[in-house]
Amino acid sequence: MLFLNSRVWNDLYTSFFNRKPKDFRANPQYVLVQSNSKDDIDPHVTTIAGYLPGVGKWFDRDFLKFDHDEYKFTENKTIYHEFKVGKDISVELNSKLEFDEFDDQDAFKAFTFSYAEIKFAKPVSVYHSLKIYSHVENFFNFIFSQPYATHVFELDGKTNSKKQAVRRYLYHVYANKYKARSDNKYDSNILFKFNDISDLGSEDNIFIQWVINYEQIREVTEAMTLLKTTSLSEELRFTTLINALEALHRRYFDKTPQSETAFQARVKGIIDLLDEEDKEFVEQRLMGGNDTSLRERLKEIFELSVGLGLEKLPKNLRGKIVPTRNYYTHGNPKLKAQILDYNQLYSVNGYLGRCLKVFILRILNVSDDDLKGIVKESPQLRTYYRDEPTKFLPHMY
Repeated sequence: MLFLNSRVWNDLYTSFFNRKPKDFRANPQYVLVQSNSKDDIDPHVTTIAGYLPGVGKWFDRDFLKFDHDEYKFTENKTIYHEFKVGKDISVELNSKLEFDEFDDQDAFKAFTFSYAEIKFAKPVSVYHSLKIYSHVENFFNFIFSQPYATHVFELDGKTNSKKQAVRRYLYHVYANKYKARSDNKYDSNILFKFNDISDLGSEDNIFIQWVINYEQIREVTEAMTLLKTTSLSEELRFTTLINALEALHRRYFDKTPQSETAFQARVKGIIDLLDEEDKEFVEQRLMGGNDTSLRERLKEIFELSVGLGLEKLPKNLRGKIVPTRNYYTHGNPKLKAQILDYNQLYSVNGYLGRCLKVFILRILNVSDDDLKGIVKESPQLRTYYRDEPTKFLPHMY
């Protein structure tokens, strides 16, 4: 066993009494296990694989559909789909029908088994392989209403000194075991399916765009997972969604009212007219004055979303969003009379969540035609839908 990213400290008892030899306690984040080999463990891999429920659903295949007249399962073909990420990384998505047989009775259990396997052209560190795997895992967490956190991984077999294959397993000690999307639980609330996107066969498809843009959208998608797994107050949910929309608009669609050179020249002209004691005060107040306002950002996001088929938010609610954000962010009591009440906040939060998903799909270069189709058909983009915690089932794998 090899402990990775561990926190190690002296045992309190041996430290207090100064006993020797000292005892230590270790708290690893990952444990790498290599069985049937006396060789040292090499923490480099060329393949990482893990259970990833939902692959079959994404491809719109129901492996558990049973034909009672023919007395057989109607879907028996294995799903195997490969995406190339650059020249060195290959992502394989798999899903198939499997059976558990019971020896003590004439019965069996049928279930869908889905997994992702990532192959690297050259050996990479365990951490790098986990990073790429998390991109794939969180893509599915983004499109499903229930997230999932893989906590057991199978790694490539690094040959030992006798040139024999060695199987290794990696255990993520802190993976959230309550994130329990399951292949056996048919989740109808999916954002979109494989066939809803027309360019998935191209080199610039949404899956590749997800990997390329992941570091730019990571904290936003993690915040969305938080909304699905944690009971939050409407106020905290609101600020989370507003901050996510503002951050993404700033990164991908930012436009300043005037060029920075022109703005700085204008500021300098104003400051030169002031007394010396007022210059620093005014200069500090004008810093950031060339930034696009939140109201302008939301206007553009709302127009984009409505143009793609999302319902329009009533004007009286739109007008209260910025004062509400400012009230909860800055705590100005003068704004309290202008903010959204609880029922309005509940409704607006659902709308902001739908806008955020449409906005992310636009960032991932989904075409307007595909987006309009998704907005029209997706259960997650209907008026009643909100990302909220559901009752999770225990892990089966």
